[in-house]
Formats: sequence, C-alpha cells, structure tokens
Amino acid sequence: MPLYATREELRNRPERDGWVDIDDVEFFTLGNADRVAEGEEPLPTEWPDPIRDPEASLHTTHDIPAARRVVPTTPKERLVVVAGEAVVETENARVTLKKMQWIDVPPSGAVIRNNLSPGPEGHRGQVEVARIAGHWKEAIRTAIFTFGPGRPCDYHYHDSDEYWFVFRGHFTLHYRGEDHEVRPGAILAAGMGEEHGVLNPTETFEGIGFATQLEGQQRDGHLWRGVHGIPVETR
Repeated sequence: MPLYATREELRNRPERDGWVDIDDVEFFTLGNADRVAEGEEPLPTEWPDPIRDPEASLHTTHDIPAARRVVPTTPKERLVVVAGEAVVETENARVTLKKMQWIDVPPSGAVIRNNLSPGPEGHRGQVEVARIAGHWKEAIRTAIFTFGPGRPCDYHYHDSDEYWFVFRGHFTLHYRGEDHEVRPGAILAAGMGEEHGVLNPTETFEGIGFATQLEGQQRDGHLWRGVHGIPVETR
C-alpha cells in the first residue's frame, strides 16, 4: 500500500506502483482578486516584510484569484469542492457545485469561479477545491470523509482500489499490523484487498475518498474478513 507524503512523491512514484491510477492531486483556493489564474500559479519567491511594508504584505498575501482556468494534462481530471461554493463553466454547461460535489473536466478545459456572496464588508470567503488527475477506467466513488475521536475508521478492505487525499488533520494509519503517521497533503493508495483503517484517532481529520472500478467479486463498500472472508491482494 503506497503512502505518498506529498504530490511530488506521487508524481515521481517508482515503477512498482504502476497500478496506481492517480497521477497528481492538487488542492487550491479561489479568493477575492478579480482575475482568472491561467493554470497553477507558483507561490511568490519573496514576501514583503510585514513590519516594514505591511500594505504590500497584505496585498501579496490576499492576492488569490477568484477564478482559475483548468486544462487537462491527463486522460481524466476531476474537480471536487472541498469547502464553499463554486461555478464551473465549460463549452457545454455552467454548473454550480457545493461541498463534496464534483465535475469531470472535458478535454477543452473549464473555468472554475468563487461563487460565494460577499459579506457585510464586501469580502467573499475563500473556496477550497481539489483537482484529481489520472487515468482511471471508472470512478465509482468520490466523497469527503471525516473521522476523529470516538469516530474511528474501521479496519476494512475493498474489491477495488481506493485512494485517500488528506487535506486536514493528523492520524495514525493501521496497515498490516504496523502504524504509519499521516499528515495533510498525504495520498494513500490502497490496492484491492489491502486492509487499512484508523483505529484510535486523536484529532479530527478529513480527506477525499476516491474509489475506482470494482474487480474480483465486485462487492461495493467496506468489506471485513470476519464477514466477507480473507481478502485477496492483487497489487
């Protein structure tokens, strides 16, 4: 079960992980700056001094475009709203998305915009979005999960490959009798039949659960060896 600490590790994964259908995962924010970002914008290499030049520091920190153009670089790309509300415009449609809703980006691309209404002071909240890029055949589930103290993630397996894209919180993943520390930004790739769970979370954590095509007996959902039999690992 590969566990990539960053998207860079995922993009540079070894050949033995060739079965992994996800090529990149990016989380980005739509802010208030009235412009459209043409793809992924690099962070500033230098920041204004917040003491000597507070005005420049403020503007640089909050210069987050309200919209972004997304052009696929892989066979499949999906946008998922993690927080807030966004509007996605393609050559075929204009769709409003709220938290946990998603849309597949067509080959011609799309523009995603912050769709939150301004507050009393005229400022809009920020919208958090995930971009999932890969080459899966079929995606059977895209959902946001939340676990935490008193709400563990049971020890289970699947008749499909499952991916976790963690965006909030820290936890200890239990896998094959060993514990692995996980933090925000991590990508978990659980191959078919690989048991995993978070048995005693000490803080609340969230992520996107993404499952691809069913295989084997093609049973959907969480499977447990005491109920569904000994898992068969295929990866």
